[in-house]
Amino acid sequence: MDAQSKAQRQQAVTTAVRKPAGSTTTWKSKDATGSIKVDKMPDGKTCRTFQETITFQGKPSTEERTECA
Repeated sequence: MDAQSKAQRQQAVTTAVRKPAGSTTTWKSKDATGSIKVDKMPDGKTCRTFQETITFQGKPSTEERTECA
């Protein structure tokens, strides 16, 4: 990702950390898109699911991961 895409992604992460469960933050740049969904798990943990699609040399690649606090 280029510097602008990385900055947009980081801003979305910063915003998502402050949002309550049930919210989603999205971002988009010329070569990447992403979303961060905040969920409350049954055990009370707050988790964020990151789903990002990055296009490199015309081919999209999607990655998903979950981080819990």
